[in-house]
Amino acid sequence: MKRFLLLLLCISGLSHYANAQCTPNILYTDSVFGVWPDTTTNFPPVEINDAYFTQLDMILPSNTSDVPGLPVQVSAPIDSGSVLSVIGLPAGMDYACGSHTPSPCTYLPDSLGCAALSGTAPAEAGVYDIEITVRAYVFFLGSTIEYDLTFDGYRIVVTDSTAVGLSDDVEVRAVLQQNRPNPFDRFTDIEFELMNAGPATFKVVNMLGDEVFNTEIQGRSGVNTYRFEPDGLNEGIYLYSIITEQGHVTKRMVYSN
Repeated sequence: MKRFLLLLLCISGLSHYANAQCTPNILYTDSVFGVWPDTTTNFPPVEINDAYFTQLDMILPSNTSDVPGLPVQVSAPIDSGSVLSVIGLPAGMDYACGSHTPSPCTYLPDSLGCAALSGTAPAEAGVYDIEITVRAYVFFLGSTIEYDLTFDGYRIVVTDSTAVGLSDDVEVRAVLQQNRPNPFDRFTDIEFELMNAGPATFKVVNMLGDEVFNTEIQGRSGVNTYRFEPDGLNEGIYLYSIITEQGHVTKRMVYSN
């Protein structure tokens, strides 16, 4: 849909100010297209006045047929996408991207790219909603057509651990990505982010709610990757969770031997 293309383009554009750099995560190399994390997972939270860094990885689709809802109602090649503006970042934070072309903040389809968001969190807790406007360049009827699209859905939560309690909007928890590959046979990689280093439990249950795997991981602050090998499991759909002191996050995966 339109928002999905926008999401891919806007993330590819996170770039022309900050000095932070990123390296594309090879975990997503074999994906067709997508962006990680998406707006459901969202950006990890940050404590007031703390340094902040998070990374997004993306692959832009190559054709409008992959994105239902675009103004172009027929199949047409996507040339590239670039960011026009990012509004709503907390004071002290900015974005940085490594463009695929000499043009600033421009990404090409079918190529794994990344973006960095970094800086220092403000001194006041709050929820910062982010609005991103991007431009998609599409080949159509012998010419290149530009589509400007605005997307909202990402946010950054700034928390204050010294405050008495946290509001419902200021939730601190692990950030869990979709496993890759999915479906999988021999193994799959589980990527998750923790705001602080500490123990995390990785648990797998079947669709009847029976626990089939459980292990404890000593997580580090930032991005963690755990490789899951489904020894002895039957083919099927499973739910996997990362559980920390701050709560738990659950996603679905498919084992196909």
